[in-house]
Amino acid sequence: MRTRLSVCRCARLCARAGVAPSNAWATSEFFRIWVAAEEEFNDPGAGIRFGDEGIARGYGVAAIVALHAPDFRSALAALSRYKSLTCPECVEVEAKGDEAVVRYRWLQATGPVPRLLVDMTMASLRQLARRGTGGKIAPIRLELTQRPNDEPAGTAVGTTDASSAPSSAIRAVARRRSIRPSAPSTPTS
Repeated sequence: MRTRLSVCRCARLCARAGVAPSNAWATSEFFRIWVAAEEEFNDPGAGIRFGDEGIARGYGVAAIVALHAPDFRSALAALSRYKSLTCPECVEVEAKGDEAVVRYRWLQATGPVPRLLVDMTMASLRQLARRGTGGKIAPIRLELTQRPNDEPAGTAVGTTDASSAPSSAIRAVARRRSIRPSAPSTPTS
């Protein structure tokens, strides 16, 4: 359930972006809200923090779907399917041996994906891999679509190897074959 504060924040960001509050935005409107958030936060590390903290603050539906898969490859397939059913975002997964590339593409995007959204998505995927496998997955390369004046977020996402690419992706490697995810942690009261 949304708190009054989160509803007010959403309304403020929508007003700043020139977008009507809704639960069904066009991709261009969704991107304008993320750009407005970038401007409001004025913090280049915000996306990484949001992605890192997202799972700790409570799993989103996509993370819950992925964390209940029997292994990491199945988790990525479930995440990809969930995204294809719920939004115009394509999560492409290439798995070969112990290495997987997870690439995100916005199908209806007419411009660059906002940096805050890219950073949050990449950090969230890293956390999903880390928590879901008990640390048995390690990012080895971050591929980002770059705009002028962007600095790669590779170090923040856990890799020292970052490059420019046509779509944002994380390349990760398993520390051993047939990775089984760890059981999702349950909050203690």
